[in-house]
Amino acid sequence: MNHAIGSRIVGRLRLAWLIGMVGLLGQTEGTTASDAPLSPPSNLVPEKISQLVPRPDDETGFRPLFGLPSADGWTQCGPGGFVLTNGVATSQGGMGLWWYSNQVFTNFIIRGEWRFENRESDSGVFVRFPNPGQDPWNAVKQGHEMEMGDDPAGKEPAWRTGALYPFQPPTHVPTKPMGEWNAFEFIVIDQTYVVRINGETVTVWMDSQKRSAAGHIGLQNYQDGKGTQHRRLRIKELP
Repeated sequence: MNHAIGSRIVGRLRLAWLIGMVGLLGQTEGTTASDAPLSPPSNLVPEKISQLVPRPDDETGFRPLFGLPSADGWTQCGPGGFVLTNGVATSQGGMGLWWYSNQVFTNFIIRGEWRFENRESDSGVFVRFPNPGQDPWNAVKQGHEMEMGDDPAGKEPAWRTGALYPFQPPTHVPTKPMGEWNAFEFIVIDQTYVVRINGETVTVWMDSQKRSAAGHIGLQNYQDGKGTQHRRLRIKELP
């Protein structure tokens, strides 16, 4: 091999390495030091988890979290809030957190239905966070969120419906047309988190950081013009 050809090859290898490093830096931009690297999409449920999860049509052991006066168990943290009318909770203002303060949960399944006000709507289901006091960001930093948001413009994959924000995007987003109700199932067992949207498994993620294994649950209200409605919220505790 002559010297000129060898120099060109070395130059190309260095360029490829630099491009790879830029890509890695781009993936980590916007995360905090405590955030794990973004995990690739996955919807493969471990066998030991599958054995604990009931069929989608099996409601045995589930109990409703709506239907009682909103003051009974639900507390607003941060701006805005939810108005509960005939079993439908409608978000107003934000960003805030409406959280169930009556109980701490460990392993469980949450089921519910939601629909967006428009394409820019945003919400989320938070789990396993401590008493947030007056700071809704405590749920983001110390718990885990199942993201709800279908506006594709400029959004990173981990901002889409079904993601474990900001750690893992969904494999796909099988939501219905705007204005229709969608169903979700959020399964939380040990350090494994599984999300189903309209009966399809879209995210399976294992928390290598091992954040708290117990805590409260809550719903995010984002801001006016980006509202979301929730109904039929129910939970089943698991061993």
